[in-house]
Amino acid sequence: VVEPTTRTIIACNAAVEHLFGYAEKDVIGRTTEFMHVDRSRFDRFGQELFPALDAAGMFHTEFQMRRKDGSVFPTENTVTEIKDDLGRRTSVVSVVRDITERKRAKEALRESENRLRTIVEGTQALLMSVDADGHFTYANDAAARAVGYASPEDLIGKAYLHFVHPEDRQRVLDTF
Repeated sequence: VVEPTTRTIIACNAAVEHLFGYAEKDVIGRTTEFMHVDRSRFDRFGQELFPALDAAGMFHTEFQMRRKDGSVFPTENTVTEIKDDLGRRTSVVSVVRDITERKRAKEALRESENRLRTIVEGTQALLMSVDADGHFTYANDAAARAVGYASPEDLIGKAYLHFVHPEDRQRVLDTF
């Protein structure tokens, strides 16, 4: 829990020690600046925070924070204001989550997708997919060229059966 004007920590839970490496006694009474990567990021956080609180009473963002050991880690920050009976903001509750694993998983997925895209786009094998109605939803370059189209985009949405010899259409339909 943070005093909004000075951004001084007035209360915290045990997760602060787990996440940042500081005991409760080490953070109470300090501004949150020491948890930010540097002064400019502390300032930027405030520049984004207060307009969002003024507009919606809540702020949600991804940021980077700093642990006691100096390591920097990606975070998801949700800040919600607490108001008194007169509607004045008296404090804010800041929930910080370490999203290191989420970021790693996202990056691994992106790399995997890039590898697969390289393989699919580079192969001479005809790769295509059709929806339940028999229309192309995907085709690689080789498949598009094989049926006379300049690019896969030109083939998407076309009826698959159009490219099947009339004598073979029923057999193809039976496989769907």
